[in-house]
Amino acid sequence: MADSPPNHAPLDSPAPVYAEPEPCPIAPRAVPELRHGLAHWLDDTAPMVWAQIMSISGDSGGGFNHQPLGERLFYTPPKWDHLPVVHRAAVLASAESARVRAADLFHVSEDTTRLALHAGTTLPDFTLRPEDLPARHGFLVWGASIARSDDATTPAGEPIVACSWGLFNPDTDTGPANTVWVSFYAYSAFNDPDALAAAAPEPAQRALLRTLVFELNFERETVLPFTDTPQQWFSQAKDAGGDPSLAYRAQWLEPLVRTLVATWLLMGQDLTDQAEAPADAKSRLARKLAKRGRPLPPVRLVELHRPRTGGGEDSGRRVGVKFVVRGHWRNQWYPSQQRHKPKWIHPYIKGPEDGPWAAGETVTTVHAPPAG
Repeated sequence: MADSPPNHAPLDSPAPVYAEPEPCPIAPRAVPELRHGLAHWLDDTAPMVWAQIMSISGDSGGGFNHQPLGERLFYTPPKWDHLPVVHRAAVLASAESARVRAADLFHVSEDTTRLALHAGTTLPDFTLRPEDLPARHGFLVWGASIARSDDATTPAGEPIVACSWGLFNPDTDTGPANTVWVSFYAYSAFNDPDALAAAAPEPAQRALLRTLVFELNFERETVLPFTDTPQQWFSQAKDAGGDPSLAYRAQWLEPLVRTLVATWLLMGQDLTDQAEAPADAKSRLARKLAKRGRPLPPVRLVELHRPRTGGGEDSGRRVGVKFVVRGHWRNQWYPSQQRHKPKWIHPYIKGPEDGPWAAGETVTTVHAPPAG
């Protein structure tokens, strides 16, 4: 198990493993069919599974709930808190299905994912607004894992590789959206036939297990409010008031939220390209939609530009030498929005192009796809 990121205290409770990112096995062209299957799982299976988990763990509703099983956390908005467990599970699954079905689809390259992981660790406080999101509803697959879950089914945990989001009002169905609801997903260990066979040795057991699990395993969810107060990612850790379940949830989620928000901000900058992924015309979903005269939904590929190398005069700090200005967030003023918000500045080289390197300087490179 790798150490937690800087400034993230170790937890006594199970927590995600912040290991070296590994490539995600989900290809961009597979995302439409993956979203289609997830929506059906949320409609058909999740209500029963989630109700059982809520019942076993004694979940009585009321905001953030730390499940003793250490497997699931369910957030219940106040407007649904009065519902019995079975009904609450059904409403939660239905709402998530609606977000997933309405989502724009994204696949973030491995390079961009690694940059978001790095940039997220220093993400400054700022006021999140709807225009900071790349879409009102989204389903996003990262090109590399952003953490590993604390899933008890496998010692190494499952790589967290995807998320969904949607604008939402936790208090009323008729008021304006004032939060964004986010759910994180891991790549299920049961995609490996050996892991499936180990968990269910008998054919009948495996058949039953296949009906209960999906390629993506629902991991955690949270809501991020749109406020005029700069958010501290994740403020619940500071507002827990001694409640260990709130502190656990906040510390578990903070690195995931930081990576997601950094991803959103990077997608809104000109250092990333977004192009439509080639469609998989032979997929079952493509054939099904073709019979109805409908195309596959597009998937937007998010990739990095190559880092730019700056030249010219230096600031006078080191006359006549080259040095690296490391990657960092700048509090940039956006006149069209009348506010400041973070803008990521890539590492770049400053100083005369033919000058010598300053003593002790180390160049940090960010791998990016070839130009063109």
